[in-house]
Amino acid sequence: MHTLFEDKKRNRTAALSSLVFMLIAHLYCWTNEMYNHDSLLVWQANHKWQISLGRILHPVYLRVRGQIAAPFIIALFGGTFLVCAVILCVHLLDLKKTSSVVLCAGLLVTFETIAYLNATYIFCFDLDMLALLLSVSAVFLLRTGTSFLRWPAAVLCCVAALCLYQSYLQVTVTLMLLLLLKDLLEGREPKQVLFSGLSSLAVLLCSGILYYAALRLTWHFTGVRPTVSYNSLTMLSSLSGSGLLKSLPQAWLHPFRYFGHSEIAHRSVSALIYLVLFLLFAGMLLFLFFRKKRKPASVLLLFLVLLLLPLGMSFVYVLSNGLLYTIMIYSYALFPCAVLMLYDRTELPARARAIRALWRFAVPVLCGILVLNHVLFSNQLYLKKHLEAKAALSFMTRITERMEETEGYHAGETKVVILGHIDESPVSMERPGFDISEDNMAGTLHHLSISYYRSYLDYFIYQLGYPIRLVPLEDLTPYIEDPRIQSMPIYPEEGSVQMIGDTLVIRLSEDLRPEEMLG
Repeated sequence: MHTLFEDKKRNRTAALSSLVFMLIAHLYCWTNEMYNHDSLLVWQANHKWQISLGRILHPVYLRVRGQIAAPFIIALFGGTFLVCAVILCVHLLDLKKTSSVVLCAGLLVTFETIAYLNATYIFCFDLDMLALLLSVSAVFLLRTGTSFLRWPAAVLCCVAALCLYQSYLQVTVTLMLLLLLKDLLEGREPKQVLFSGLSSLAVLLCSGILYYAALRLTWHFTGVRPTVSYNSLTMLSSLSGSGLLKSLPQAWLHPFRYFGHSEIAHRSVSALIYLVLFLLFAGMLLFLFFRKKRKPASVLLLFLVLLLLPLGMSFVYVLSNGLLYTIMIYSYALFPCAVLMLYDRTELPARARAIRALWRFAVPVLCGILVLNHVLFSNQLYLKKHLEAKAALSFMTRITERMEETEGYHAGETKVVILGHIDESPVSMERPGFDISEDNMAGTLHHLSISYYRSYLDYFIYQLGYPIRLVPLEDLTPYIEDPRIQSMPIYPEEGSVQMIGDTLVIRLSEDLRPEEMLG
């Protein structure tokens, strides 16, 4: 394996390919204002919330980047981190063919996790890409370092990645397993492969222990406590022996289920491509491995690595009690890259012309179609978000006008209650033609930029710059149960915006409960 800076041509190819694919796939988002859902919180001052979720380096990073979620600045930081991560991945997988490097870069920078991050959580894009870079760097240091310091350096990178966003540790584990697979293919002695595997495991265990210690210290000195939430570390406390045994098979199967129903456009085509790539990967892997006689220990290690690979890609499913959605599965992008790793080093005998021709043609074409599909989908998704932003502006402008026309209302002084779910409003509709999975949890199924009750406040403050005294969610029950409000008409009917006592009430749908209460 070449040192990182030795093969300048490969590095340039990886960097330039990454940049080109990033611009094609994501420039629309980075140059258009389309804040929505969670990203309506333009000013990132919720440090205690992030610390309570275990992301204790968020406040430190934001002191450098700034607390305002400015898309283009975030793109510059996040894009740089992503390009560096791609270069390291290309180096670790030791891709030499130009086509393999280009396709690997395209797969990694256009994967659906990146699209959903940009579309709905733009304020986290650079933070998550830094977590990705640190996760890859941990493997790079461990595998290419020559001194004893490579182990503590790898541990520190893992801990830092965990302190930014925990799910990218799956990338570290997946890369570790793929490199063990590569070692076996290249004929390394079983003892050496086993030692590498145990070293990787030791790094992961030490990282988990140090991360936990850092959490406890941070929570102690800041006075912040871990939050009880669907995406919090408190999910770990619900793990039990029986629950663990039940969730392990589900986690192992999750990558296969996702590839069969991925959350991008043309799902059936994507599923077929992943199926063919899986069959090619399995067939070629067995061919390469058994072409030469291998020791029984090597065979055993091969099947052990292959058995662990799906679980390594998705083990957060177990830790989060079954929660694993699009922005948490970037490790899945490494599967087609693993196919490219085999493609890059496969030399089939001349007598197997048909198989050799199929292999040489199928892999780059299928990976290329995947990249194209990702590019098409990301731009569709960004357009959807842009249209939702414009529709939300029109909707909330009309609502604000009705508020100001109501006798007794004073902006910023009168209490305001917005009841119902905005997506269920008679004047809100789903746009036909946008191919978004119904199972998606990344805030993309809404019809307008506003999704949950708190986002009304963020919209008024950051989008409209309009003072409002919104009643907190926890205080809504008396209003929901009020017979006077239950008999109100639904917006945009006359009387759907009116004063009830000292509060301005806006009714948006038949069910008075906001989204947070619908579950």
